[in-house]
Amino acid sequence: MSFTKSFLMMSFITTVAFGISNEKREFARELMPSLKKLVPLHKRMETPRRGEWLAEHPEEGQTFKEYLNCNPVLPTKTRDKIYLLPIGKLEGRYNKLVSDTSTYLRMFYNLETKLLKSISPSLIPKKARRENSYGTQLLSTYILNDILVPRLPDDAACIIALSKYDLWPGKDWNFVFGQANTRKRVGVWSLKRFGVDDKNVDYKTVLKRTVKTAAHEIGHMFTMRHCKAFECLMNGSNSLYESEGRPLYMCPHCLGKLMLLTNRNLKMHLQFMQMHTKTLKFETTSDFYKRSLNLLFPEKAVPSSL
Repeated sequence: MSFTKSFLMMSFITTVAFGISNEKREFARELMPSLKKLVPLHKRMETPRRGEWLAEHPEEGQTFKEYLNCNPVLPTKTRDKIYLLPIGKLEGRYNKLVSDTSTYLRMFYNLETKLLKSISPSLIPKKARRENSYGTQLLSTYILNDILVPRLPDDAACIIALSKYDLWPGKDWNFVFGQANTRKRVGVWSLKRFGVDDKNVDYKTVLKRTVKTAAHEIGHMFTMRHCKAFECLMNGSNSLYESEGRPLYMCPHCLGKLMLLTNRNLKMHLQFMQMHTKTLKFETTSDFYKRSLNLLFPEKAVPSSL
C-alpha cells in the first residue's frame, strides 16, 4: 500500500484503534495533515543491497495506523523517566559521551533521564560472554532479561543499559549495536564500535553514532518496529557503514508515533531538535528540522544553511 493511501486510511483510526485513549486518538487525528505535508522532504527506502539489513532480515514495517492499533507501550503519569544503566566504569570520553547522550534523549523523548550507578561486567556469567576481535562480548538477551527486568524502577518509562563491551544476541549472530524488548521496557546498546577509544575519531562523530543507536533502541521499547517506508532513525542496520547512511530524524510515520508518546506539540519538537542539533553541530540534521519547520509554518520561515 502506498504511503498516501495509508494516510487516507488513517482518518478512520477512531473506529478501529484499541488500547489508545480517546484523547490520544484525537491527538493523532489532528496530527495527520501535518505529517502528510512532510512526506516530500523524506527519501523513500530503496531496494536493499546485498548485506544490508532488509536484504537479510525481511520485515513488515509499521505505519502510524498500525502503531495506533497495536496497543503500544507508552509513558504514563507515574512511569515518566528514562533510566540509563552503565555496564562498566565510565572514564575519559565515556563520561562526557554518556552525559551528552542523556541530554539528547531528554530533548528527543521529552522525558526526564536519570543515570544510575554503573554495574560491574562481572555480574554477567561466563555462559553469557565470549571473546571476539573486539575483546569481551556480552550476551544482550541475558542483559535484557536477567539484569534489566529485575532492576526496572517503578517510575521508569523504560531502562536502557549502555555497555562498554561488544554485544551479540545469540546463535548465528556476530554482533548487534543494540537490542530492546518492545513490551518489557528494557534495552541495551554498546559503545564499543563507535570509536570512543580511537583518538582518530572525532567526538562529534562518536556522539552522533551513540545518540542514533540509543534513540533507536528506546523507540523499540515504546513498541516501534523497524521502519522500511523511508530513510529514518528507525531503519535497521547491519553495519556501521549502513547505520551512518541513515538519518537522525524520523520519517512521518515514526514521527507521528514519537509525538503520540511524548505528548509534545509537533512545532515545539521540531524547534527544540533544530536548536539542539545545531548546538551539537549536527548541521545536516539541524537543517532538515529547519526545512520541516519552514514547510509547515511558512509564515515564519528561516533561511536554511544548505
